[in-house]
Amino acid sequence: QQTRRFQDSAGTWVDLRERLTVQGNGTEDAPFRLEFLPAPASDNAGPQSARDWQATYSAHAGLLYKHGSFHVYDVVAARANYSIYDFGSARRLDRDVRRVVILPRQTDKAVWLLDVDVATGLLLYSAEFDISARLISELEVTQIRIGSIPDTQVAGWNWTPRLSIVPVNAATPAAARIRAGSPTQPAIASIVPEYVLARAHIAENPLNQDQTLVYSYTDGVDEFFVSEAFGGQDPFAINPVTLRNPSAHTHTIASYDDPGLRAYVFHENGVTFQVVGRGSLRRLQDVARQVCRQAVLGS
Repeated sequence: QQTRRFQDSAGTWVDLRERLTVQGNGTEDAPFRLEFLPAPASDNAGPQSARDWQATYSAHAGLLYKHGSFHVYDVVAARANYSIYDFGSARRLDRDVRRVVILPRQTDKAVWLLDVDVATGLLLYSAEFDISARLISELEVTQIRIGSIPDTQVAGWNWTPRLSIVPVNAATPAAARIRAGSPTQPAIASIVPEYVLARAHIAENPLNQDQTLVYSYTDGVDEFFVSEAFGGQDPFAINPVTLRNPSAHTHTIASYDDPGLRAYVFHENGVTFQVVGRGSLRRLQDVARQVCRQAVLGS
């Protein structure tokens, strides 16, 4: 069991209790289940009700588990872009841990404080700070049990994505699989040179066959996503932006910012783009502008 803490858009701290079960098999895709536990922390779960949080966890358990806290996505890139400072041994949950700080070489990224279990390598605590040492989020393990799970309890319970996922690579290029438009390959190397394209996939909704192309970029630890949704409606069509000069040709990027998240959304040529990453990455705005420029020019 663990407690997830973060600030919402109003700056209010939200505490959520979870139960994470993983059947480790030595791979990144080991079966897992992440459950929301409504009591007693639901008293400080923000404006959402326990039922709302249950629905959020049911729909987005994969995002929370794989991308909601500290993770090393690329060891070589992490070594190049971060420094590790070992502050020695400590105790947590009556277990030996090593307390370390992960410091980025670029100043617009998160700083991480970690308690790493000596026996297993599991993270028993992670805290995310911005470069000014302001706490942004925490994930604290409060109970841990390590052992085998009977196969009868494992079969059928592990989380699976609601959408069909097709990896994009040389063998399955995106352009050949997108039916309702032409994908844009983000040309952002000059803006975030330390980030590399880690993976790309096409997510398809089995109900209406809408397709979304998702690019994932990482510097080894931090990551952000650029997604392109094809076949959907313009999200700005219902509430168009009022312009001071209606004759001027403009392109709108909507933005959302809170301490832990940055998101930019725009619609060009029938495609809805989203650029999403951690709140500390200030250069993400320039990434969104560049991708928007490419979409406008059709490049």
